[in-house]
Amino acid sequence: MKNLNIRIVALFYLALSAISFLLAHIFEIEGFGALSSERAGLIPSTLLGVSSAFFVFSISGLSAEYFAWAKRLNRLFTELLGKITMREAIVFSLASGIGEELFFRAFLIPLAGFYISTILFALMHGAFMRPLRAWSLFALFSGAILGWLFIFTGGILAPAIAHVLVNFLSFRSIIIERVNSEPPPHAP
Repeated sequence: MKNLNIRIVALFYLALSAISFLLAHIFEIEGFGALSSERAGLIPSTLLGVSSAFFVFSISGLSAEYFAWAKRLNRLFTELLGKITMREAIVFSLASGIGEELFFRAFLIPLAGFYISTILFALMHGAFMRPLRAWSLFALFSGAILGWLFIFTGGILAPAIAHVLVNFLSFRSIIIERVNSEPPPHAP
């Protein structure tokens, strides 16, 4: 992902979202894309999404603090993402969070169930590439939380907010780490 092409990323996730809508229509998924149910409501769903994001991000940060595998993963992502800008981080976070939640939660959970959706989500996050296997296991944990949010709230709002925020906070950390590690500019 060096020299991240934000247009390609946005197009990929736009296509994933469109495919999710199309498949949900074909398979007649009832309530596809509903923000929340009457049971949960918009404000509780939003609060659950935000609090879950901070929980997952905190676990990620603590892992990077104490475990070698997480430190290696952070270095790998910092290298892969190169000089990602804040604008690119926002676009990537929104596109990936919304696109993946529409597909893995709003479409797959009603069709294939919680466990299949969670496992496929983890596999998509690098399970077949040795350096990313730890990320895939973390995605299994995160995917389970996102799936639970979808089932508990009856809608896509809570897991989408959580996913977008986790991604954004992660990108923001990478940007801050990169900026802090760059040598200061030379004075004339």
